[in-house]
Amino acid sequence: DGSTASAAEIIAGALQANGRAMLVGAQTFGKDSIQLIFELRDGSSIHVTTAKWWFPQIAFPVGAGGLEPDVVLTPEELAGETGIQAVIAILFGE
Repeated sequence: DGSTASAAEIIAGALQANGRAMLVGAQTFGKDSIQLIFELRDGSSIHVTTAKWWFPQIAFPVGAGGLEPDVVLTPEELAGETGIQAVIAILFGE
């Protein structure tokens, strides 16, 4: 969902792009940069983007809105036992 970002988004995107997993839920956050953080003497910090990442199999940059799930479900549909049953039904094609 929108809280999935950074390393979790890289793993999810790599699995999806290579056909190794389905993404179920809502669009991810869309963080596509790697940053170094430098603490300054006054207690502030500076964040320097040092790299960007993307998946060649996915036509759009992740930072433009995140990964699109294969099956869109709302947070309510994913909550509790109902969510577990929904995902099982998707996995087993029911």
